[in-house]
Amino acid sequence: MTEKILYVNGEFVEEDKATISPFNRGFLYGDGLFETVRSYKGRLFALEDHFLRMEESAAFLRIPLPFDFKQLQELLQLLLKKNKLETDDGRVRINLARGGAKKGLFAEEGIPSELVITVEAVSPGIERIQREGVKLAIIHDIRIDSRSPLSSHKTFNYIPGVLGLMQVEAAGGDEGVFLSYEGNVIEGVTSNIFMVKEGRLFTPPLSSGLLPGITRKKVIEVAQAEGFEVSESDIGEEELFAAHEIFITSSVREVVPVVALDGKTFQIGAVTRAVQDAYKNHLREVL
Repeated sequence: MTEKILYVNGEFVEEDKATISPFNRGFLYGDGLFETVRSYKGRLFALEDHFLRMEESAAFLRIPLPFDFKQLQELLQLLLKKNKLETDDGRVRINLARGGAKKGLFAEEGIPSELVITVEAVSPGIERIQREGVKLAIIHDIRIDSRSPLSSHKTFNYIPGVLGLMQVEAAGGDEGVFLSYEGNVIEGVTSNIFMVKEGRLFTPPLSSGLLPGITRKKVIEVAQAEGFEVSESDIGEEELFAAHEIFITSSVREVVPVVALDGKTFQIGAVTRAVQDAYKNHLREVL
């Protein structure tokens, strides 16, 4: 098997030789951001959207961004080539941690950031998931604070997701659903959530505290272009159970139907399949 090549702080290194400092602030404090980008036969999808989201989050957290869009694009293309992923579908993860010369919590200004980028082939099982769907489980004892400005940034701190997925697995699910303290649906652990009722699409609004998913944004656009009405509005837990169809979205999995929610079964409906097809068509048009 060919050794994977990573980009670590200015150098391309083999996976088994890649190291970070034990004082890396991402490791110590979760002080960093990441983005996951999907590539299709070497072509990076929606990279500019991912870059702008990371740029906005880096500015909010005051973490220096060590690249502009063109530099990032060139770097990722080179990394895909080094990993022989020019003709396969890939998953790129960009990890940006705040640099730090001192030990301790205090964040020094002007210290260069630390950057680690990994790429890997997308599992062929993605197509089966898109075809057959996934089971959801509500996560009840971990809530999203819709008032926290951190909830809309993709930081390294994924402890709620880690604990949430443990509960989901124990319940026999594939993905979890986070609720707000008010009891509204926010998002999945690694996805955004849509429901269908009377032919209309509903998804929680950005103001709910969800992560503003890139695929979520694209799906809203392609669905509206197909003539579907899309409402960004609060969804209560009971409303989600009363939906006619449910699907989730993410950069790697794209559009995935939901076949169960806490044991209640759902059919994969015509609207979900239409949105899946429209998204696939969009990919073919722009790549």
